[in-house]
Amino acid sequence: RPATSSLCRRVASFVQRLDHSKRVAVVLSMLLALFAAGVVYPLVDRYCYRWAFEADIQWSTVDYTLSFMRFLWHQDPGALLPLCKWPPYFDGQFILSALAALVAVPLRNLHLLSPEALPTEQSIVIWVVRHMNTAALAVTCIPLFFAFRSLSRSNLVALVLGVVFILSPMILVIDIMRIDHLILLFYGMMLSLSLAIVLGNQRKVVGGLLGLSIALLISTKITGVALLFIPAVAFVLAVRRGTFRWAQLLTAGISLAICLPVLFVRYILHASEVPNDFKEKVAFQNLWNNIYSLKPWLYYNGDYLLPFGYAFLALFGICLAVLVIRLRQRREIHLVFLLGVGAVLSLMGIPAMKYARGGYHLIPLVELRSVSR
Repeated sequence: RPATSSLCRRVASFVQRLDHSKRVAVVLSMLLALFAAGVVYPLVDRYCYRWAFEADIQWSTVDYTLSFMRFLWHQDPGALLPLCKWPPYFDGQFILSALAALVAVPLRNLHLLSPEALPTEQSIVIWVVRHMNTAALAVTCIPLFFAFRSLSRSNLVALVLGVVFILSPMILVIDIMRIDHLILLFYGMMLSLSLAIVLGNQRKVVGGLLGLSIALLISTKITGVALLFIPAVAFVLAVRRGTFRWAQLLTAGISLAICLPVLFVRYILHASEVPNDFKEKVAFQNLWNNIYSLKPWLYYNGDYLLPFGYAFLALFGICLAVLVIRLRQRREIHLVFLLGVGAVLSLMGIPAMKYARGGYHLIPLVELRSVSR
């Protein structure tokens, strides 16, 4: 019995070291991303790249990406499409897709990609978008894993939460051609880096990556601009905690200033039209309120999460109540951040249209609040 007890203690100590090891965390985050890719890849239509079967994808993603391909290849601003209220997207995703497509073209010409499957530029764009979105959703798991780990202080808990995220029905139901996968990646990066700043990380590289993630997020969709309050709250709370560093904020600002002109080059070329274009995009986005219902008002805080099951909703409610009680007792900064950001997103969802792809921003927050200490 003493020998058995000693063996059990050594095994428990070894498992505990693995559960807290940074090297193990890096390995697990990579394995989580590979698992996510394995889950999502079967959802990619690999049999027909000639057409995008959603009309708005054809008119927005494909056509705009083709115009940026010609602009980048020929350095001809005339190849760019004029500013228009449709689609309600900015150019970030089109530029990234165009760069990837310009790499795929010579690969197709060298028969490293099938010329029969990708006979046209449009088919190459569709191939790139499907696979780039798949990769984006898989990579999203990496920053979220480290966010989960920073609060739970456990590699195993972070891994479980990462698996729950990628298997969420609300995530998997999104068509692989849609921009939401890129938005999730940039949002996940921004949320995780903002949380790191709240927890006292003062490194300049965190600021630089935060600036990059902000630039990428706001260059995707007009509603992405509304999420900028998250890093703003993070820096305010860092001031309150006493860990704020001007150098980190300056690095974020420099990174943002460098990336924005690249991602908004079409808007720079048509600078005089930008205010009217922005106004028209907002008005066009609001037209969807005539198609999708605005009720129930708390859809994103209840009905939207029902695919997780009633047991999950009950557990979430208990965790939320515990966090509120702990906040009243300890006034911990990261609890203020999680509860505050969640409250603002919930309030933003009340007047917004209700649809299945509208609330995925809340899923990482729900998971973070479930493990916060």
